Amino acid sequence: MINVIVVDDHPLMRLGIKSSLSKFADEIKVVGEASTADELFQVLPDLDVDVILLDIKMPGMPCDEAVKKLKSEYGDIKVIIVSSNYEEETIFRLVESGIDGFVPKMAKVEEIRNAISEVHLGSKYYGVDVSKIIKAVSDSRRLHSLSVSDFSDREKEVMQLCCDGLFSKEIASRLNISPRTVEMHKSNIFKKLGINTTIELLKWAISHGVVKI
Repeated sequence: MINVIVVDDHPLMRLGIKSSLSKFADEIKVVGEASTADELFQVLPDLDVDVILLDIKMPGMPCDEAVKKLKSEYGDIKVIIVSSNYEEETIFRLVESGIDGFVPKMAKVEEIRNAISEVHLGSKYYGVDVSKIIKAVSDSRRLHSLSVSDFSDREKEVMQLCCDGLFSKEIASRLNISPRTVEMHKSNIFKKLGINTTIELLKWAISHGVVKI
């Protein structure tokens, strides 16, 4: 049996989630509810809880702070955010705070049940849409964190010539190295940047002053 707490400042939303989850009474039990994060921390010590379904916007303590506090004081409890907020930075901030899952408020009860089961087993559950957002923000942050110093002089030479539109054989001839060595440098560059095309390379190189047009 997985013990769950529903935290949402809207009574009808709490009632709806509890009623929906009663369909899975043989595996999920709602053992409590709260309308705010502050109220949640008041009732938690008296309950045996495995998973918390937490609304993203409530009065009082901000959601990401609540998650950090939960992970600090109740590390074994899993936290699933239930929200219709798909703002990239908000989702990524919550992921960084330690959430275990994210489901939309309009999700079918089967998806909520799956999310609860997955996180209870130790996995993460974000769904396709949120996973894409997390990846996009993560890739963007990683790209911006890279600097010219992260590349060797030879890689920067290869990068410049790639952005000039030269093919591997032409770059090899220009630098007096083998085409295979050029491909190795290109592979390393693309791997560091997490990209797949020369267009993406050109955008990054220009924005970071690695190459000049």
